[in-house]
Amino acid sequence: MRAIVDTGSVSGAARSLRMSHARSVKLVAEINALASTPLIDTRAGGQSGGGASLTTLGLAVLNSYAEVETNILHAAEASLQRFSQLLAASGEKSVGGSRPELPLPKEERRVK
Repeated sequence: MRAIVDTGSVSGAARSLRMSHARSVKLVAEINALASTPLIDTRAGGQSGGGASLTTLGLAVLNSYAEVETNILHAAEASLQRFSQLLAASGEKSVGGSRPELPLPKEERRVK
């Protein structure tokens, strides 16, 4: 859904995700079947150019998902810090050396 917002089309979203057009069309149908009203509005191509966009409900779902993702990453960060503290207190070396920073979603990822 994020790729559709970014590209303005199902085809563009598929290309950006290195996915076949057929697979992307199938996913759009599956996503639209999740709710009582469509989450993605598609317009057939041709001279008018076609395209796709998220409906009001689709934008709300995408923003809610981004919030869930942020909450999960924050929750995981705290758990990983506790895990590292336990290892440090026991004198054990942390597994895999230093842990890379987790990429937290930025607030500007929210779609208006």
